[in-house]
Amino acid sequence: THCTHCEPHCLGEMRAVTVITGAAGAIGSACARMLLQATETAVVVGVDGRAFPSDIATHPRFKSIVLGSQDDLSDDDAMREYLAPEVEAAEGKISGLICAHGGNPPDLGLDNANYTSPSGTPTSVYARQYEFNVLSCVAPINVLMPSLIAARGSVVLASSVNGILGIGETPYSCAKGALHPLVMNIATAYGRHGVNANAVAIGTVESPAIWKSALDSDPEILVKIGDRNPRGKVGTPEEAARVLVWLASEESALINGSLVVADGGWSIAAGTCRPQADGSWFDA
Repeated sequence: THCTHCEPHCLGEMRAVTVITGAAGAIGSACARMLLQATETAVVVGVDGRAFPSDIATHPRFKSIVLGSQDDLSDDDAMREYLAPEVEAAEGKISGLICAHGGNPPDLGLDNANYTSPSGTPTSVYARQYEFNVLSCVAPINVLMPSLIAARGSVVLASSVNGILGIGETPYSCAKGALHPLVMNIATAYGRHGVNANAVAIGTVESPAIWKSALDSDPEILVKIGDRNPRGKVGTPEEAARVLVWLASEESALINGSLVVADGGWSIAAGTCRPQADGSWFDA
C-alpha cells in the first residue's frame, strides 16, 4: 500500500503487517498512528493498564496485544504465545518490528538523577536495565525472525543518545548502547535474506510522563536542554516516530546495520548532564 494519506513528510512504501512494542507510550503511539495511515495492519504490543489512545484503538486496522507485564517482552516463551496468532493471521509474514519501548524500569524507582556514576552502582541495576531495554528487544526478534525473513522485513530499535555519550544514567546508557551491535549483527546475519535492522539514538523528546520527576524539580528543564540544542528546542514524539517508521519502510532499504542519531544535533553541541550540589541534575 503506497503512503497516500500521510502528512507531507512521506513515510514511504510501507509493509503489510508491522508489530510495534511500547505502542501506548508517546513515541510508540505516534508510530502506530503513522503506520495505520500507511499500512494494512499495525499490531501494537502494550502493557496491561495502559490504555491506547482512542484514535488508535478504534482504527479498523488496529490489533492489540495486551501483555501481563513489561517483563513478558523479555521472555521467549511468553512472546511466542502472544505473537503466534498474529503470525498465523499474517500467513507467516511479519514485515516490520519497531521496538519503541524502554526506559528506566519502574520497579527500580529510578529517575534521571539516580545512578549516574559508573562506580558504586549495584550490578543488579545493570542487569535489570539490560533485561528491560535489551532482552525485551531480543525476545520479539527471536520469535519474529522467521516471519521477517519470509517478508524481507525490517527491525527498528529505539535507542538513545545516552548510548553514545557520557551524560550519566550509566546502567541505562550501557543497556541502550548494547542495542547498536545487536542491529549490526542482525544485518550481517540476515541481510542476504532481505532483512534490514537499524537502531535510532533518540535525543530528548518532550514527554511529560518520562520527564515527570525532572520537571517536578525544575519546570524549565526541557527549555534548558532545548537551548543547548542547535535547533533551539527538544524533539517531539512525532518527530522521533517519523524516523523509526521511515526506517521500517522500503525507502530506507540501503540503510542496514546502522545507528541513526535523531537528536537535532544535541550530541555534537551539548554539555553534560550530572547531579549538582543543589539537587538539580542539569549543569545550567
